[in-house]
Amino acid sequence: MREVNLASVPRREKRVGSTVTKLSVEYAFALLAVGLASLARLALDAFCGESVPYATFYLSFIGVIWVTGMGPAVAALAASLLVGNYFFVAPRYTLGFETIPEWLAAGLFTFVCVSLLVLVRKLRQNEHGLRASRAHVEQALAQLNDAHARARLLAETASQLLRASDPQQVVDALCSKVMTYLGCDVFFNFLVDPKARHLRLNACAGISRAEAAAIETLEFGAAVCGCAARDGCRIVAEDILHTPDPRTELVKSLGVQAYACHPLKVQGRVLGTLSFGTRSRTQFDEGELSLMLAVTDLVAIAMERQQSAAELQQMNQELEQRVRERTRSLEEMTEHLNAFCHSVAHDLRAPLRTQIGFAELLLEEYANQLGPDGRKYAELVLRGAERQDHIIADLLAHIKVSLAEMPVEPVSLPEAIAKARADLAFEVRQKDAIIEDRETGEARVKANSSSLHLVILNLLTNACKFVPAGTQPHVRLWTSNGGGFVRLWVEDNGIGIDPLESSRLFGMFQRLNRSRKYPGTGMGLAIVKKAVERMGGQVGAESEPGKGSRFWVELPAAN
Repeated sequence: MREVNLASVPRREKRVGSTVTKLSVEYAFALLAVGLASLARLALDAFCGESVPYATFYLSFIGVIWVTGMGPAVAALAASLLVGNYFFVAPRYTLGFETIPEWLAAGLFTFVCVSLLVLVRKLRQNEHGLRASRAHVEQALAQLNDAHARARLLAETASQLLRASDPQQVVDALCSKVMTYLGCDVFFNFLVDPKARHLRLNACAGISRAEAAAIETLEFGAAVCGCAARDGCRIVAEDILHTPDPRTELVKSLGVQAYACHPLKVQGRVLGTLSFGTRSRTQFDEGELSLMLAVTDLVAIAMERQQSAAELQQMNQELEQRVRERTRSLEEMTEHLNAFCHSVAHDLRAPLRTQIGFAELLLEEYANQLGPDGRKYAELVLRGAERQDHIIADLLAHIKVSLAEMPVEPVSLPEAIAKARADLAFEVRQKDAIIEDRETGEARVKANSSSLHLVILNLLTNACKFVPAGTQPHVRLWTSNGGGFVRLWVEDNGIGIDPLESSRLFGMFQRLNRSRKYPGTGMGLAIVKKAVERMGGQVGAESEPGKGSRFWVELPAAN
């Protein structure tokens, strides 16, 4: 039994000419043939493109090996690979193989040429040249057709493996074809079980179900396949019936006389093994072993693809499960938080209402008895309690727009503005404010009606509130469209905002003007921002101190 490293390169026999002159002529002819093949391939480039880069080089190589010796033929092979890769493989005018089709094209060309080399060498050794007999020519053509059939088998298999949604079916069919093509009686495909740390029988042919059940699992280092998987190298066993090596006992019990096992390797990782055996012969020739190796490489790629797909599917399922669990957890937390917030708000607002009621009673019925200082203190208590009540109300509003479900639907902006103006009618009359909204057109947006109402209400309230003393509030609303969004502008003639403070404008509890003339909790714009973002939009502002402000709200346009 002999072990062959997958990285090893078979030795090629060189035929040495009788004189230096003869060798020079043969090498010159080889290079000339490659040059002519290059010109022919260039002429056919418009029809062939980059799909068959070595098409014309097959003929040139056949001509070289027919006329010259082994040395010039090897030189022609190397030159053809270099010229074909450089001029006709994308990206052109570079050397190197980057994709599987490039490797397959080069591998197919090399395989056919090496097969021809082996074929010609055998013909010349056994029959003293191809021209010695017509029978020898027929034998050479038969072997050439055989090489082409092998190449066609590999090409068709590679194409099927790349397109197949279930590579396992293609692998089973391929191994059966190869087994028939090589005249083999059995094949075995073992895969590594990473959890159990042993080999598992994935597919086989040529043995009974009972025999297959007996080798359903195989330990690393056991039998030929276990050793090939453990060491990551090919093992070829010949004349097994007369071999004392204990690793062959398993296949010997099945009547196998010659057996070749290849590890399925991808990027240095062993996925399993693929092996073929025959009961009628004692050894395989190099061409048969080369075909097995090529098939093994294709199967390894298919197996790696199948495993990757299975792992990806499992990861997706696990991720979906974690997302579902996380979603349930967040929903439960949201429900608890909502209940907690409403409970806290109720518990806090109840004593505040009592405090407000007693403070108002003191000021209404006992104002004269309190005196100036007493009335002042009672008013401070009343204002403080009212402010705390407003803060709690705004906090609840922010929590609602942050956590509550917010389904969106087409909403008319003019109608939403009209509803907000109706709610602010008393404040508008009290401040003698002017609100112009004639430039909103028929704009419709995708929004939540109640949340959009809250947004417009807050913006209009701020626009009417933050104006200099003695100035009549003047508010103008209009819309603009672009990129599938509608932008609502709210412009006022208020006190404006310092650009240095703009970064805090939409934050919680951010009161940029702390004057008693402009009371508030600093939550209004934070509520606006959160509500708009929950509806899939954006907010912003443009302002200068003393020149008023222009706030904008951008929401998806409704069809």
